[in-house]
Amino acid sequence: MAQKWVKLGVVALASSALLFQNVDFSVSPVSAAASTTTNSISSKIVKLNASAYLSIRDVHLTMQNQGKVLVYSVSITNNGNTSLDLIDYWLRVKTKSGKSFKTTVIDADKDIKDIPAKSTQYLTYYTTVDSQTKLTDLTFQVVKWDFSAADYERVLGNIAYPANGTDRIAPYKAAVMLYDNNKIRSAIKQSYITTDATNAYLVVNLLVENVGFQSSDLSKMNFFVQTDSFSKYNVTASGMDQMTIQPNERKIVTLRATIPLAVAGKPLSLLVAQNDEASKLQLPLGLYSLPAMKPLAAAAAGKTQMVYMAGTPVNTTAGRVFVSQETSSKDISMEFKLKNISSASIANPALDYFIVTASGTSYPLSYMKEDNATLLPNIEKTVTLTGQVPSNVNLTNAKLVVKSQATEKESAYIIGKYMVPSPVAAAAVGKSQLVYMTNSPINTMADKVFVSQGTSSKDVSMEFKMTNIGTVAVDNPALDYNIVTASGTSYPMSYEKVDNAKLLPNIETSVTLTGQIPKNVSLTNARLVVRSQASDKANAYIIGMYTIQNPVDAEAAGVGKSQSVTLSNTPVNTLAGQIYVSQGTSSKDVSVEFKMTNNGTVAIADPALDYFLVTASGTNYPLSYTKDDNGKLLPKIEKTFALSGQIPSTVNLTNAKLVVKTQATDKDKAYNVGTYTLQSASQQGSLGGSFIYNDFAVKLNTIQRAPSSEDDMLVASFTVTNRSTAAEQVPALGGYFMVNGVKIGTEQKAIALDDSVTIGPGASADFVVYSEIPYTTAIDKITFVSTETVQDKAGKQLYQFNAQSLSAIPFKKQEDSYLIKSIGKRSTVNVLRTAVFNGTTKNNFYAEFEAVNNEMRSAAIAPLGGYIVDKKGIVIPVQFATVKDKLSPSGKALLSAYAEIPKSFDTSSYNLILGQSIVSSNSGTGGTGTSGSGSGTGDTDTPAANPVLVNMVSYPLSASAPVTSSDLGKIQFAGYTLGLHYINAFLSVAGQYDVNGLKMTLDYNLAKNNDYEVITGDHKLLVEFVNQDNNHLTYSKQFSLLTGAANDEVLVETEDSPLTIAFDNDTAIQSKILHYDTYKVNVYDVFQNSKLLLASKEMNWFTTTP
Repeated sequence: MAQKWVKLGVVALASSALLFQNVDFSVSPVSAAASTTTNSISSKIVKLNASAYLSIRDVHLTMQNQGKVLVYSVSITNNGNTSLDLIDYWLRVKTKSGKSFKTTVIDADKDIKDIPAKSTQYLTYYTTVDSQTKLTDLTFQVVKWDFSAADYERVLGNIAYPANGTDRIAPYKAAVMLYDNNKIRSAIKQSYITTDATNAYLVVNLLVENVGFQSSDLSKMNFFVQTDSFSKYNVTASGMDQMTIQPNERKIVTLRATIPLAVAGKPLSLLVAQNDEASKLQLPLGLYSLPAMKPLAAAAAGKTQMVYMAGTPVNTTAGRVFVSQETSSKDISMEFKLKNISSASIANPALDYFIVTASGTSYPLSYMKEDNATLLPNIEKTVTLTGQVPSNVNLTNAKLVVKSQATEKESAYIIGKYMVPSPVAAAAVGKSQLVYMTNSPINTMADKVFVSQGTSSKDVSMEFKMTNIGTVAVDNPALDYNIVTASGTSYPMSYEKVDNAKLLPNIETSVTLTGQIPKNVSLTNARLVVRSQASDKANAYIIGMYTIQNPVDAEAAGVGKSQSVTLSNTPVNTLAGQIYVSQGTSSKDVSVEFKMTNNGTVAIADPALDYFLVTASGTNYPLSYTKDDNGKLLPKIEKTFALSGQIPSTVNLTNAKLVVKTQATDKDKAYNVGTYTLQSASQQGSLGGSFIYNDFAVKLNTIQRAPSSEDDMLVASFTVTNRSTAAEQVPALGGYFMVNGVKIGTEQKAIALDDSVTIGPGASADFVVYSEIPYTTAIDKITFVSTETVQDKAGKQLYQFNAQSLSAIPFKKQEDSYLIKSIGKRSTVNVLRTAVFNGTTKNNFYAEFEAVNNEMRSAAIAPLGGYIVDKKGIVIPVQFATVKDKLSPSGKALLSAYAEIPKSFDTSSYNLILGQSIVSSNSGTGGTGTSGSGSGTGDTDTPAANPVLVNMVSYPLSASAPVTSSDLGKIQFAGYTLGLHYINAFLSVAGQYDVNGLKMTLDYNLAKNNDYEVITGDHKLLVEFVNQDNNHLTYSKQFSLLTGAANDEVLVETEDSPLTIAFDNDTAIQSKILHYDTYKVNVYDVFQNSKLLLASKEMNWFTTTP
């Protein structure tokens, strides 16, 4: 008999070894589920003694890898005052047919030896049973060891599984499971399926509540969908891999499973289990019957559907739908509303949205994602969805399908379905439509439409009104407006955006929309579509739609020469002057003056007006003008506004009109102030002519073409003379060029060549305007258009100068002076020397100039520039060393200039083009520039970018061999005089016999020409030794003049000073010299890395040459 029993007691549990075959009994408080369901076996108890009893609970059969497995839990309660020793108690498991099964305690419970006083313990067992065994076949017999009884045992009681019992928990009912030494209460809150051709996709939202006294790690909890035949399907639990639950905390866990479509219609259960690693079993914690599986129904249009997101109940609704019929598609905007009905905030859910038609075709919708946004409790949030569907798609019975976004761990699943509401109809013009902007209710209305018929288009304007009916101000919404015709063609409307503007509560704000549509487009049944602005166009959504009805044609009122109008409740006399036209190839520049005189008694602010040039055919062209911030119309004082614009060159201005309109405000729409018949006038002349501008006479002197760094510059030089009897401020003039009838670049401001801010009575000032052109441009006809410049706007055209050719550059003899007459920079420049020195791969052009300051005060010499050009047209820029110091009155400066020229440059006859250099501030279109001078100490500088030559003259030059002196006693160069005397060259000897090179001794004089205050350029001197045998052994030594760098050898200003020149150390010198007969001494001026030979003399070895 001892082989058939196992004690409930400590020994069997501690060893976890089953001593008998039929029964193994143990208890688990960790994994047994304490159920409050209809499984009534748990209500039956067997008394162990007067104060202790035993019950069976959570009996489950599951199909696992080992086969059909029975798992059950034993609850032992000790109400006594001492612990209950389990060694004397056994449990036998049998079937009605008499079969017994060997059961095993789970590893976690094997060490339980007794039940402490006043406590309950749970122990879990498992065993593999045959496939025919059912729960209702089982009986649990409780036995106590008793030596006085037959077979030494006494049966304390039997617990039979109820005939009508079940281990399933009814749908939506709660049950308490024992998990992780804790009590977890759970219930199914929601379940639904979606299907495709082969599978059903089950979603279950399970309530999990910690009703124990400690936190639990839920990551070890597993779930399965189980059929009545014990087939199991894996379940994915969203976010449970790192989930813990605190005491009294409730969570909703979303479970998902994919099951065959054929299984979906059968009774199913949700099995909650815990993995037991020792037994390799999934130990059931609870079995929940699932409600009958029905496909997820779409919520009716406008109805709320409660869904779970991130474990939180959220009421969701598909709101208003706007559909705009475009040419080949329909633009859709839909509101989707979410309201967190829990008590805690959650992160904005990551969702995907689709419109699914009745035929099953799916179209994605996009929305603007908000980083770190949350759903706050009981606050509704609206997400605006946007997308497109083909124009022929019918949205009747379409659904909005909302899915979770897939992650690396989890696939997407459907959260909710909603019938798509009927699209919102476009509001009639004049009727309001309530919309929401920045979550505030706004009444909106499209007012009357005004259409002005032109030649090939219609100008459309309309008022769009917004009234904030909320209680707080909101920012003016950033909106896009489009007119969409009945055929679906869309035309944008523009409006003036006001920074930091607000929609104040209960105050109407009006926005004036303007745009153009083709002349033949009908606005019948057209609508205004208003969208939000978005950087990603796909996220822009429709806010409202408004039907356009009965456009009103703008009436043009005839006027006389002047017209009195009312502006700001004040009578104002208005007059349009003559229109000035500049003819170009593809356009005309037009300008006109509009004069206003305040006939009232108080000043008013400058009226905000828009101006349009309207042709006889009805075509409108806007004119711009400079707005004077805080400007005013003073009583009885005429004020002139300069209007300018462009029209096509083919437009006829006969019977053209100037139409003046007010600018729309928050309260008032735009309206016509007046219409004025225009008379065109064209001011034109030729090169050398002049025109009158206010108190000035403006004469165009020359239009020259000068090479720049890469391309050429057109330079117009003109003189402005003050005709009045008082000093006048320098006028704001500018201009632009037209080459062969084509406008070049843009209008440029004139650059004053004089250092003056006023022009005295009868005095004149010189100006230039320049613009860059490609050097390849051929010019047959040149035009310069003089303008009055207006800041940030196109200038007013004043006069057009026409010429058949460019101005010739005047020639000068080399002995003639070049005069700079600019006030503040007046000076005389003389050409002292020009030469071309032959090089190995390139030649070097060198020139010296004398500049004299003709101002009565110390002044900087105006920067010079120039280039040389040969008979073939090869142009080489010449670089000038700049004068950075000011010169005293009549002070002189010696200027050096140089250029590297290719061997192909023809020096037999060429020209030096000399001019005043101004600096271009921008390339490609000319610029404001400056004619300012440099500053500093007279070093050689890299020229400024894009220098522009003005007032150019040409000096004809021809090839002439540079004069090389044979007298070393008086060498004149670059403002210096150098004398070399008593020259002796000999071998340098170290010690008594070691020859290590060559030395030369001499006396030298160096004097600087004191006629010059400044000598520009960094000139150095090079002394060269060349032996006159066949080897021509050569040595050289370079010297700085007066001052030099740390390691430079320097020649100072002196008389008859001895100098020893030690040439390069060369111990092999004797093998290189063939004869010690004669040698030559060459003296070079080193400038800009070029050697210019100054003097050369042949001498005898070992003889001192005076």
